[in-house]
Amino acid sequence: MKQRFTIGCLVALWAVAIPVFGEWPQFRGPGGAGVALEAGSLPESWGPETEGVRWRTEIPGDGISSPIVADGRVFLTTAYESPGIDRMRTVAGVSAIALTLLFLILFGRERRRRRDAAGAANAPWEARIVTGVSLFFVLVATVLAARPELIVPVGNPGRGWRIGGAIALLGVAAAFGWLRRGSALRLVGLALVATGAAVLLAQMPPSSYGPMPLSKSLPLVIPALALGLWLAYGFVRSRRTRSAGDRSAPAITLILLLLAGLSFAPSNLLSGLERVVVCLDVDSGEILWERTVLTSPAEKKWPNSSYATPTPATDGELVFAYFGHGLAALDYDGNVLWSESFPEYMQHTRYGASSSPVLTVGTVVLGHERELDLGDSSWLAAWDKRSGRRLWSKDLPDAHDSYSTPLMFDDGTTDQLLTPSWNTLVSYDVESGERLWSVDYPMEQMVASMGRAGDLVAVTGGAYGDRSLMVWRLAGAGAGTSAELLWQSNRGVAEIASPVIYADKLFSVNIGGILTVYDAVSGSELWKKRLDGEHYASLVAGDGKVYATNTEGRVTVISASDLKVLAVNDLDGQVYASPGIANGCLLIRTADSLVCVAGSGAPAAGVSAPPEST
Repeated sequence: MKQRFTIGCLVALWAVAIPVFGEWPQFRGPGGAGVALEAGSLPESWGPETEGVRWRTEIPGDGISSPIVADGRVFLTTAYESPGIDRMRTVAGVSAIALTLLFLILFGRERRRRRDAAGAANAPWEARIVTGVSLFFVLVATVLAARPELIVPVGNPGRGWRIGGAIALLGVAAAFGWLRRGSALRLVGLALVATGAAVLLAQMPPSSYGPMPLSKSLPLVIPALALGLWLAYGFVRSRRTRSAGDRSAPAITLILLLLAGLSFAPSNLLSGLERVVVCLDVDSGEILWERTVLTSPAEKKWPNSSYATPTPATDGELVFAYFGHGLAALDYDGNVLWSESFPEYMQHTRYGASSSPVLTVGTVVLGHERELDLGDSSWLAAWDKRSGRRLWSKDLPDAHDSYSTPLMFDDGTTDQLLTPSWNTLVSYDVESGERLWSVDYPMEQMVASMGRAGDLVAVTGGAYGDRSLMVWRLAGAGAGTSAELLWQSNRGVAEIASPVIYADKLFSVNIGGILTVYDAVSGSELWKKRLDGEHYASLVAGDGKVYATNTEGRVTVISASDLKVLAVNDLDGQVYASPGIANGCLLIRTADSLVCVAGSGAPAAGVSAPPEST
């Protein structure tokens, strides 16, 4: 006889996550399974403006982390440019424009003076080349200082380093070309260019596909080195030349040197985003406080991601926020109790941080996996929640390209942390970090988080490469845990949106909006429906309903028992964040706001919350 299971047993197995009815304490709620445990009616229909909307609050900055709820408060993260850095960038831009105007005035005077001077024919080619390079440099340097985003996209520090460094070195070389051919300062200029080129190459950030080889990075500094060598050669040959036309223009040299610094600074030294935790009142939507936990440069990320993508987690007393650059703990008044930074993150990210922290009774656990060919920086670690003391840390040299959030599993004797990675699902002992067991699967780049109900675990993945959806039944404890594969499907696999197991069914939606419903135990396909738009937000469920949100803010509400569409609601806003459920409200984060939807509608027929045993 086919074995059945109930979601009601989640209450016992999720005790480690300390779920409380009416709360949504971490990414995808209690236990990380995307199912609301609270009883009561959840919204079915609402309008794009105010109909069914309890409140809408504008959230500053950029972020797609999900909202979490505990003790009457909503927490989420965001990122915005530091006001101090913004002012410094404005000063740099204005200074560059002023220096450019001064350069053009002095350049015009110098040209007339040299044209009128006797013997102005000395080194005509050198003079023309220095003039041409100087004009090109001034134009590009002004743009890099005043509007760097026109040349270097925000969040691409590697390109900023390469382009800004190459242009700055060219400006330094051209600056010393305005000195007399016999001036020994030309040798100083060559030394500066050579030293700068060595530093630029040694500290070259990786490209999108790994460390940049010397064959691609060296050409960036060759123009500046070639010009510097030519000017030094002119010094060697014409050191004693003192013709009327061979004059120094030290003012122009100084201006070009200043512009060289200003062309490099904005995209490399004046790039700072404040990473912020925001707290709101769950009843009114009023922002109670905002707290900056760290300020760091904008990293390279996936275009559809953000600088505040990982979702915070709370135990009802403290909030833990992770931004890739660092992890911080705050109390409910917004005081930062402790933090730890991860300086190596900038060098090993292509798509940005995504995995969220998870909590046990006394620890916060976090993992970060490197991207393929970007160093050897995958790790898993646990901290004491109160003191911030690192309890254990484990290097994962073979783990890479997983952006999903680990899942806690209490087997009755051991708290296990299930972590999906490239081709492998691995379980670790939360207390020690010891690897307990693993199973292989045909899935590569992992973005979607796992689905969970009782002893069933669903893994879906393959945003790149091999993809599949697989369901296991876990039995046993600790290192003796067995994972029995119940079924597998390669049709309509969800690449990014996490699935949800609810009412004895597994719901999954892929990017293209194909919603597929399976019997959670047998894997038989029960229903398939094409939904509107693209879907990145994870599925969530409660009150007999499943919510599927597309990137345009359109939410499809499905009856979990009848497998029919109950309503399609439009919030008229871009949505990439996964919703939260708390206080009888569906919390949806758009590009600029957090919306609490109370809506209307009775519980869907046939299912109560939590579902009864069958």
